[in-house]
Amino acid sequence: METKSLEIRCPRLGDQVPLAYCYQQPEGRPCARMLICWEWRLTNLRRVLARLVPPERWEAYFEKPPQPKAVALVEEIRKAKALLKGDGNPGEGELNGP
Repeated sequence: METKSLEIRCPRLGDQVPLAYCYQQPEGRPCARMLICWEWRLTNLRRVLARLVPPERWEAYFEKPPQPKAVALVEEIRKAKALLKGDGNPGEGELNGP
């Protein structure tokens, strides 16, 4: 399957991304939304991914629903604040105002 020319609008980034980006996220794993975004266009995608992703990781990658965007943004802000404070290990807790 030729994937270099396949692009789709990413709902997380708001811009066009290639299929390869969806499979290899910066975290080193496929995007949790990959099947949602691409399966309508690539009917054999689930079969191909089943060969590439170990069965023990399938559920963690694709069956767990992705966090809502607002929750993910709050989490990223919390991590960034912890790093700015020099904590390096963001703990659990609520965000304080700026």
